[in-house]
Amino acid sequence: MAKQVNLNITSPLEMVFRKTVPIAASQTIRNGQWFELDGSGNAIISSGTTNTTIPRFLAFNDSVSPDVYGTLPDGTNVSTGGMAGLIGTIEGNVTSNGYTVGGGIVAGTMLTVASGKLTPAGTGDAVYAYAKAAIGADGLLYFVGVSGYALSVK
Repeated sequence: MAKQVNLNITSPLEMVFRKTVPIAASQTIRNGQWFELDGSGNAIISSGTTNTTIPRFLAFNDSVSPDVYGTLPDGTNVSTGGMAGLIGTIEGNVTSNGYTVGGGIVAGTMLTVASGKLTPAGTGDAVYAYAKAAIGADGLLYFVGVSGYALSVK
């Protein structure tokens, strides 16, 4: 299966870190979606929205094209076979694979994570990002947020 690009990061990456972890069996996670870690430290698609103690990470790659961590001295790539999550402040845009369609997202909407996607936060939900604009004709959600932990609780 070919890599599907769902995420475009527009902010500088100098202060953003990567965390690469194994992917749990039977999980499909696309770049631009959000994941958390199961009890064994494997990447699983994020589910609930209210627990601010669970770190959630923005997926930089997807499970059908695992992260390449680096190269050996002979120049060959070393594949971790894992999911690369970003940690830090991120500005960018995602396709509808990374947000809930029909959620009434406008500029300033507080966004939480449910089923691996950004969605409008309800009272008591952890807030991971804010929408920069209403979703336009291009179908993209422009956002600024923090990957790795929640910004606040709505």
